[in-house]
Amino acid sequence: MLSIKETAPQDGYILPKWNESGSYRATAVAYMEREAMGEVENQDGNTYTLEHLKASLIGGESSLRAIKVFLSNGDNYTTSMASHLSNKQMTDYFAIGMILNIGTADDILVKVVKTEIIR
Repeated sequence: MLSIKETAPQDGYILPKWNESGSYRATAVAYMEREAMGEVENQDGNTYTLEHLKASLIGGESSLRAIKVFLSNGDNYTTSMASHLSNKQMTDYFAIGMILNIGTADDILVKVVKTEIIR
């Protein structure tokens, strides 16, 4: 594992639960937050922690915004969004009543019932 002072690569992250490889650093951060993962492997053979990836983002952790989305089935999740987005743009993106498909093999349709801006 690299020291926190070294910059993590921009891409190449392997996200097994999402069946992706070669993903960008910001996508890896969102993956780790959603899946409650402490570290992720990169195609360069190194393993990176969530703290390391956030520190490597432009401006550090604060460069990403975050929103918590509450769903009609009782689930909720927090996801990262671009730093330039306003609160309105974030809540418009996850509009109340919007239908999301959270299924992987089969369709599981749920509605957004509430959002909460985290940062």
